[in-house]
Amino acid sequence: MFSRIARLFKSIVNAILGRAESQLTIPQMELAHREMQQNLFKYKQAVAGAIAYEKRAQRKLEEERQRYDALTEKAKVAVQQSLQVTDAGRKAELEQLAKRALQLRKQAEDALKTMESAHGQAAAQSDAAKKRFNVAADEVEKRARQLQQARTIADLNKSRAEVTKMAGSLDINSSAGIFDEGLERVLSSSDRLDAMDNLALSEGQELDQKLAELTGESGVQNDFDAMVAELGGAPATKSRQSEFAELDTALES
Repeated sequence: MFSRIARLFKSIVNAILGRAESQLTIPQMELAHREMQQNLFKYKQAVAGAIAYEKRAQRKLEEERQRYDALTEKAKVAVQQSLQVTDAGRKAELEQLAKRALQLRKQAEDALKTMESAHGQAAAQSDAAKKRFNVAADEVEKRARQLQQARTIADLNKSRAEVTKMAGSLDINSSAGIFDEGLERVLSSSDRLDAMDNLALSEGQELDQKLAELTGESGVQNDFDAMVAELGGAPATKSRQSEFAELDTALES
């Protein structure tokens, strides 16, 4: 019985230690261990019975020894008294009593040998039972430690499975995609703003250049008109209003 349960328990422990997906569970191991404890308790009762039988055999052996010794002593006393008396009738009676005691001692001797054999067998059986019980008790204690170890490993496997499940359920790709899309939009907006700034700067530079050109032409015309007036020609000086009109025309173009 114990060997069968031990093999089952060992297979369960090996399964849990070897692979976390085993169908053998901790409750099954606990059930097997309780069965081992129950069998150990029954075996302990059997050992107690063997010890009690050994003690009874020992007491019976002592009783047979005492009876043997008592009959031996009675036979000795009867023989001694028969040797001392002179009366033939009394002498015959004592001799008969001594023979009867020796006859009973013979029976006691046979019973004594029987009880010695029985006690020897009971003692051997009791010793063997106690040794087997000690081995079984050590085995049950060992399985208790293995059960605790299996519980710890099962808890660790459960925690690891939960962590793995949580890690598998974490999806950052969709969020990362949204983030990248937003970043791309921001960068695109920034690029467009930079292009508009560059365009505005280019247009401003072109406008400044045109203003400079117009200003330079206006100065030349003024010099020409001044020279014509000085030499006596018809005044052809443009008014300030015409200069601004030309400037507006240049800006519109």
